[in-house]
Amino acid sequence: MKAIILAGGKSSRLKSFTENMPKCLLKVNNKPILEYQLEALIENGITDLVIVIGYKGFMIKEFIDSKFKFLNVTYIENDDYATTGTSYGWWLARNQIKNEESIIHLNSDLVFFPELLKRLLDYKGENVVCIDKHIQLNDSMEQVMLYGDRIIFMDKRNIKGAEGKAVGIAKFSNIAINFMINEVEKFMDNGDKNQHFYGMIRIALNYHTFYGLDIDKSFFREVNTIEDYNIAKRDTETNTTKPILIMLYGLPATGKTTISRKIRDYFDHQINTKLISTFRIREEMGLEDLYSKNQREQVYQSLFILLEKKLKMNVDKCIILDGNFNKRDRRKMVYDIVKKYNADLYVLKCIVDNQTIIKKRMNQRKKQIGILEHKASNIDLYNMIDQETDPIEADEEKPLIITINTQTNKIKVNKNINELPQPNQLIIGGILNAIN
Repeated sequence: MKAIILAGGKSSRLKSFTENMPKCLLKVNNKPILEYQLEALIENGITDLVIVIGYKGFMIKEFIDSKFKFLNVTYIENDDYATTGTSYGWWLARNQIKNEESIIHLNSDLVFFPELLKRLLDYKGENVVCIDKHIQLNDSMEQVMLYGDRIIFMDKRNIKGAEGKAVGIAKFSNIAINFMINEVEKFMDNGDKNQHFYGMIRIALNYHTFYGLDIDKSFFREVNTIEDYNIAKRDTETNTTKPILIMLYGLPATGKTTISRKIRDYFDHQINTKLISTFRIREEMGLEDLYSKNQREQVYQSLFILLEKKLKMNVDKCIILDGNFNKRDRRKMVYDIVKKYNADLYVLKCIVDNQTIIKKRMNQRKKQIGILEHKASNIDLYNMIDQETDPIEADEEKPLIITINTQTNKIKVNKNINELPQPNQLIIGGILNAIN
């Protein structure tokens, strides 16, 4: 799959900021806007690009050659960038995209993260346009009407019943690509090079099915004005926080799975959250011998591989590990991965003081459907894991530990919360809210 990036115009509304460089090279928290886009494409496996350049296009070439030389980039130069519309840049690139099965289309003034692009790639339908439903609409925006998630009308004026604004991130099929190229050519034949690319999508809606992908909680900022630029810098700094890793630690039947699900459901309303469970890994791998040391090692090795994959993709901002993690060497693997990916680690230690409660919970597991549930209901398994456990308090790394007595609902934190940085305090507050 190829991506086409329209980066040819000069932004007069940004005044002195773009006097000496293209808008896409403006730095948002020490990183050019274009770099955010290239990182998102690379993270999603797209390295074949067509970039339409115009105003100071040589600077874009120099930037990519210096930092992203491994990319396969075809540059299309629009010498008439000052007097032509965005559809003309698309038309100039027609020979580079007309034979593609599908393409990603990007306007070069957008700041977003790999997660949004992944959602676009995974979204059903061949033709998909990202929609911002959480913006105050005005007649300067490309407003969209939807029927379900299908786009039925689009126009740059106030529309009664409009549900959001179309933004410059989209996925197009080969049929739609060539249809829109032909539409641009019709205008060209009449000497009109000033059409906006959105206008081609408007026409295509009458002949092809397009879907609207709600940006929702995915991070996205468009930079058109000085105010937009300042907002993008502020919000990007807030949203480029470290990934959050929450590791459950404790013996069987101490409530780890219940707690992990509560936390997942709480954080998933705010950020993309992934729950990785050793129990589910066992099921998927068909490893049913809970007493086998070899099988336990296979489960944890699979967990570490999946954890690194998720952190590398940088899509899930919060990852929860549900397992016993009773062995020091397993926790050491987590500590090393946390350090490698510069993540924040929170350990939730689940305990139950009363053995009668443990036995009662074990018996309740016998009522559940599933071979593993029945095998996990044996008190002998609890005793074996208890005897093998290396206390986490003895670990050299001294992680932040939130101890939760799931019998009495008492909670204790092993560090002074008020002395921690504000972001850490907020995450701890969120964890406490989730489990209460």
